[in-house]
Amino acid sequence: MVTTNGDGEGGGVLQKGDELIKIKQARLTASYQDDTSYHRSLHIDLTTEQGEHHTIDGQVMGFIPLRNRRAGSETHVGEGMTEYTFDGERKGYGLSEFLNNNDQS
Repeated sequence: MVTTNGDGEGGGVLQKGDELIKIKQARLTASYQDDTSYHRSLHIDLTTEQGEHHTIDGQVMGFIPLRNRRAGSETHVGEGMTEYTFDGERKGYGLSEFLNNNDQS
């Protein structure tokens, strides 16, 4: 299953040396394991305020499903140890976290 994020508001920056470059727009697409809420990979297309276009691809290498129950609401939290590739060249490693709120009220 593949989903793409909807409209939202947020912000972020890319760091190039000591320079912080503001992100103007980002579009996230995620692939999930067998109709579950477990993300397996992600792709981000982003545009900076200077008009530069970049891509970030993430491949989940290990996954921990968690759940948070609070005040009649249940949120599934997916923590993925992820290998990231920036513009098809540079690699880095870190966490990707997806939240899925299953409102039960």
